[in-house]
Amino acid sequence: MPQTGLWLWDSAAALWVQGQADTSGNLRTEENHIGIAPILRTGTGLVNAGKTRLHWIVINPSSANFLVELNDAMDTSTAAVISFFGSARESHPHNFIPPAMFSVGLTIKTLTNITAVIIGFD
Repeated sequence: MPQTGLWLWDSAAALWVQGQADTSGNLRTEENHIGIAPILRTGTGLVNAGKTRLHWIVINPSSANFLVELNDAMDTSTAAVISFFGSARESHPHNFIPPAMFSVGLTIKTLTNITAVIIGFD
């Protein structure tokens, strides 16, 4: 495989290695998703207490003009830190690269016109 001009940190070997490209010259990377706990929610409330990394969320609206709000708290009383609004009734996957960080806890503050959300976190 050809090498790229990009250097990557190999934490297992504790050294920098030159990125490898495929035969087309494209760099291929892979994110480690070991330990991510997907959970389906249909209502508001605490998803995970304590430090949480949000990797992705899939929103399944029940109708148009949906709203999903997430906050960094143990309950729904504080302001939203992430909001999703959509005007069409279609599923919406959202990836967070790097993951969205929550220090107190990941809580669903608001679900309006939502059938369910599926959340991938660790």
